[in-house]
Amino acid sequence: MRKALTLIQLIVEITVLAILIIPTALFLGELSKNAAKTEVNSIATSLCVQKTEEILTNYDFDTVTASSGNFNSPYQDYAYQVNVQYVDGENGNLDNVVALSGYKKVTITISHSAIPDVVTDLLFTDT
Repeated sequence: MRKALTLIQLIVEITVLAILIIPTALFLGELSKNAAKTEVNSIATSLCVQKTEEILTNYDFDTVTASSGNFNSPYQDYAYQVNVQYVDGENGNLDNVVALSGYKKVTITISHSAIPDVVTDLLFTDT
């Protein structure tokens, strides 16, 4: 004897499947978004390291200056900003510092619309 599904059993099974599928689909969507942000953050961190190495490779205390711009393709969605401030070498204080202090604090900021800024600070000396 063959057993058939009743209409009520079919509706219950479809409802149970829908209850299970909707949260799973939402979870997978969120997981995909987080993976994309992780990739963007990883690229921004690598670009920050690249910019740091560029400054260190061409390092001359007098020529370390502020700059900003965008990276070349395929990273044109990422922007950088380099800020330079003279600092007091003894405590890193920025108040009432003169250009003859002998120390510069270089802040490198990498920006992308999908993530918070990636920031690193470097301290340079003229000695």
